[in-house]
This record gives sequence, C-alpha cells and structure tokens, in this order.
Amino acid sequence: MTKVLLFFLCLLYFAKPIFAQNLQAKIDSLEKILPNLTSKQKISNCIELCWTVRHLDPEKAINYGWQAVILARKTNEKELESDALNRLGVCYRNKLEGVKAISILDTALKVAKQANSLKQMAYAYNNIGSVYGYLVVSNPMWLENSHKAVSIFTKIKNYSGVADALRYVAMAHNNSQNYDSAIFYSKKATEISREHQLWNDYIRSLAYLSNIYRDNKQNKLLQNYIEKALYISQKHKFSNIPFLHLYLHNLFNQQKYDSVTYYLKKVENNHETTERDALWFHNYSADVALAKKDSAKASKHLIRIRTILDSLHKNDKQKLLLDHGLLQKQKEVELQQFEILQKEQNEYFYVFGLITLIVIIILFGYYFWKSKKFSQILSIKNQEVKQTMWALQLQRNELQDKNEDIIASINYALRIQNAIMPTEQEIQRYFPESFVLFMPKDIVSGDFYWFADKIDKKIIVVADCTGHGVSGAFMTMIGNNILNQIVHDYEIHAPDEILSQMPIFLEKTLSHADGKVKDGMDISIITIHKSVQNSENINTKIEYSGAMNPLYYVQNQEFIEIKADKMPIGGNHKNEDFDYQKHEISLQSLEDRSQEMGNSNFSNLPSQHSSLTTFYLCTDGYQDQFGGKDGKKFMVKKLRNLLFEISEKPMPAQKEILSQTLKNWIAEGNEKQIDDITILGIRI
Repeated sequence: MTKVLLFFLCLLYFAKPIFAQNLQAKIDSLEKILPNLTSKQKISNCIELCWTVRHLDPEKAINYGWQAVILARKTNEKELESDALNRLGVCYRNKLEGVKAISILDTALKVAKQANSLKQMAYAYNNIGSVYGYLVVSNPMWLENSHKAVSIFTKIKNYSGVADALRYVAMAHNNSQNYDSAIFYSKKATEISREHQLWNDYIRSLAYLSNIYRDNKQNKLLQNYIEKALYISQKHKFSNIPFLHLYLHNLFNQQKYDSVTYYLKKVENNHETTERDALWFHNYSADVALAKKDSAKASKHLIRIRTILDSLHKNDKQKLLLDHGLLQKQKEVELQQFEILQKEQNEYFYVFGLITLIVIIILFGYYFWKSKKFSQILSIKNQEVKQTMWALQLQRNELQDKNEDIIASINYALRIQNAIMPTEQEIQRYFPESFVLFMPKDIVSGDFYWFADKIDKKIIVVADCTGHGVSGAFMTMIGNNILNQIVHDYEIHAPDEILSQMPIFLEKTLSHADGKVKDGMDISIITIHKSVQNSENINTKIEYSGAMNPLYYVQNQEFIEIKADKMPIGGNHKNEDFDYQKHEISLQSLEDRSQEMGNSNFSNLPSQHSSLTTFYLCTDGYQDQFGGKDGKKFMVKKLRNLLFEISEKPMPAQKEILSQTLKNWIAEGNEKQIDDITILGIRI
C-alpha cells in the first residue's frame, strides 16, 4: 500500500514533465515562428499549438484556439475556423464544461457546412457525440452524432476517423449495457483498422473490445483480445503498457499475482519504450513483489523507479528539490522493510475494523427494523387504519422525493445560469466604479444582466423576462444566447439595432411553439464608446435604447431619466417593424469641460465628481416590492429619490444601501419578495 502511495505521488509530480519533455521542443518551435507567418499560416500554427498543449496546459490551449478562431474569421477562412472550433470544443469537454463545449461544437458544425468541409463536419459530429458521452451515461444524441460522423468519414475515406467514431458508437452501447451492439461496432472498428493497416487504431479497438468483454464478464474472450493486442503492439513496436494498465489493475485487486506476472513478462522486452511505460512496468513489478513478501525484488524495482526519475530531472534543480521528499520516502521503503510491513498491517486492520463496524451497524439496523416492525404489528388493531396510514406515508415519500429532485434540478439550473452571466468582478475589471445588485425571488431568476467587451465599445444589458423562477430562467438563457448571436456573431453593437433584432431571433427560437408561448422581456441596453484624443484627454459617448426599462443617470448633481420605448421584446406584440429610439449622452473629459466653462484651472470645478456621471439600469422588481408599515409598493418615485441621494457615495456603499433599504422595507411590512430584482450601477 505504501508503494502504491509512493508511485501515485511520483506521477503527480512528474506526469506533466514526462510529457512536457517530449513535446517542449515542438511547442518552442511553433511559438518561435508564429510572429513571422502569414495570416493563414498563423491560423494553422495556433490550431497546432492548441492541440499540442491541451493536456499540459488546458487554459493555454484554449487561448491559442480562440486566437485561431479570431484570425480565421477576419480572413474568412471557414474551414480553418471550423477546425479551430472543433479543437476548442474538445478542450472544454476535457474540462467537463459540457454546455460550453456543445455550444462551440454546434458553431463548428455550422461553419463546416458553410465551408462545405465534410472532414470538419465529421469531426464536429464525432466530438458532439463524445461530449454527450462525457456528460451522460446514456443519451440518444451520443449515438445520433457518432453515426453521422461514421457516415461522413466513410464517404471521404478517412478510415482512422471511421474507426474512432465506431468506437464511440460501441462505447455508447456498452454504457447502456447493450453488449451485443457494443461488440458489433467495436469489431467493425477493428476490421476497418486491420483492413487499412491502421495499427494504432487496431490496437485501440482491440483494447476497447476487451473492455466490453470485461464489463460483460466474458473473461476468456477478454484474455484472447488482450493477447492479440499485445502481439500486434510488439510486432509494430507500439507501446503496450497503457492499454494493459486497467487490466493489470483489475487483476492485482483480485490478488491474481501470477496473472499479473505473466503479462509483465510478455511486455518486459519493450517496457523501456517511454519513461512512463518504464515507470508503470516497475510499479506493477514492485507491487507484485511486495504482495508476495519478496522485499529484495521489490527494492530492486523501487531503485529502478528512482533511477528513471533522476534521469528525467537531472538538469532541473527546482524539480529535484520537489523530488527530495520522494527520495527520502523511497529510501525508507528500501531500507526499513519491517516498518513497511507494520504500516501495511495497520492499514489492513483499519480496513478490517471498518468492515466489521459496518457489518455491526447493518446487523443492528436490521435487528432494530425487525423489532420496530414486530412492535408495530402488535400495536395495530385496525387494519383499515394501518393501510390508510401506509398509503399516506408512501404518498409523502413520493412527494418528498419529487420535491428533492425538483430542488436538485433547479440548483443545477442555478449553476448554469450563474455560469453564463458575468460576475460583478468581471464588470469591475473594465469599470472599477460599478456594482450589481442581483436578488432573485426564487432559486433561479427571470432577470439577467449581460456584458460584452468589443475593444473600443463596451455593451451592458439588464433585462426582465416574463415570469420568474424556472420559467423566467429559461427565458434568460434564451435572451443570453440571442445577445451572443447578435453582438458576437453578427457584430451588431448599436443598442437600437440590437433591440430591433431581438424579436426576430426570439420568434425563430420559439418558432415550434405554435403560438402557445407568449413570453418576452423588458430590456435596457447601453453601448459605451471611448475615444482617445491624446494621453490626457479621453472622450466618452453613451448610447442607450430601452424596451419598457428606462435609464437613470446623475450628472452635475442633476437626476435625469431617459424613458424607454413602450414596446417590449416578444410576447403578443408585433414589433418586427417597430423602430426603437437611440439616445446619445456625451461625457466630456475634465479638461474639455473646464475649457467650455472658460476656466483653465481644473481645481475650480464644483466637486470631485463633477466630471463623473453615474448610470443606473434597473428592472421593475425593486419599485414594485410591497412593504413598509402600510404594506404598499416602494414605487418608482421613491426609487429615483433614493438613487439621487446615494449617487455620490462609493459604489460598494450604494449597493449596500440599496440592499439594506429593501430588506428593511420588506421586514417592516412583514412581506415576502414578489419579483426578481436587478440594479446595475456604473460611474464613468
């Protein structure tokens, strides 16, 4: 057990350096030539870097992937854009960010179709299927997309892709315990790989086929395919330890030490192919020796592990320092065999004691259950009452289970909703003097806010969707997706144009509802333009458009309201031809304002904030909240007065005052919150 712990720590410290040493030269070369390439070459280079570092540094891989996407869009290289998006989707899949991965891969598929690239379409379908496989054990979308990938790979004669997609089909059936179908498709992948002499794919297909037989408890067939994979890997000089790893692990856990030794002897001649293979080989050999109480042989293999690790890091002083603790631990394992055995015995006694405790608890629980049941039988005199109480208890349990399932689903929806909305800290990166007061009525919210950084423009949105809770949350996700398409895909930044496009996108999204969905949203949008005249003079222009939700701002100690258009987005309103108004607010720099006032001395201006303007985007939840001693609404007039009173305070203080005022208002009237509440404040 101590040996296993030692090897786990070795992998933890040295797995990344092992791969990094093999790939670092390639990465350095790709990064070195990047500045001197043409646009198209840069795209291909960034795609290659994304794929090369995806396991070593996932965040760096994602960064390179997005660089490739941006360059491809600028140069209209659709096929390369689809390739980059496909690899980005895999990176997010590996991070278990399934929703984001699916969104990116859907875009990759769309772009591939525009480029008429069957290859990228096939990869997109295959990757989409794999994401569904990562997220859910059984999902029809997994099979559907993998089959589409098989069809297209076959059409373009990409047989390695065919084999890969067929393995995903087999995996989907295996996870659903459809073993016959899993075996059929896995064998098909094996036959195609062998027919086209794709030996690496052939070995992987054999290995996965053996896993299916393992899950199906067909040990004889499992052993046959392991033997075949070993033979092919040795014949073509492929590393064979990786696909044996799980099989050997299972054999070791079953204490089949002779079987483990048998397979280790088969791969002994080529176990030095890579450092990782050598570490696995000596780790299993040492574990078998320790299990058989052969401490001399175990010590031999431990010394070999130490030698490999030393050779990997002989030129890396920092990693040698990190490795010092492992050296000392290994020395203890080699020189103090008695202490190792004692520790193992303590661990075995601990496990035995834990199992014994569990058995006692189970027996006690069973005895208690039997006694309680017997006592109930003796105490019950009326069978009809017993049946009624039992039925009520069942109903209560069903309702409780359903309620727990619903709460769990809603909490998961909350995580998704939080993931797609920007955090307050993200907005404060661009606008340090800002706050977001976001108070959902229920677990999830029908309000949402949205932010986009478009280099010289910043776009901020606050929206109130129809309803609240789950129904409202669905609309917030639709609204968020529509804004992403309009602003990021179609590059529309003017607030009135964004509002004009939203009903069109909303109608398309809800086109299958046959007129039954009458939901929409009230929304306010500001677009902030900044232009630099010189190093000391920055002019800012604000554009605002609103559907039902107004814009408030305080400038020069004056409270100003810009009313929104009385035309919400969606619902029963036919607003396709409606022209939303755009309002412009110019914010001059402190120097410009001084010149207009005929005063060149900035210190003579009225106050510290005379050149600053504070904007507020709100939904109607705050002003409509009941409370106070009379149980009335807070009202919009009182909200405007409150915003004006606090407008010159620091932004965190404003948020706290707004929050505490509302809580006091609700508590005074002994009321409950009736709607979602959102107020976003920003000082420019």
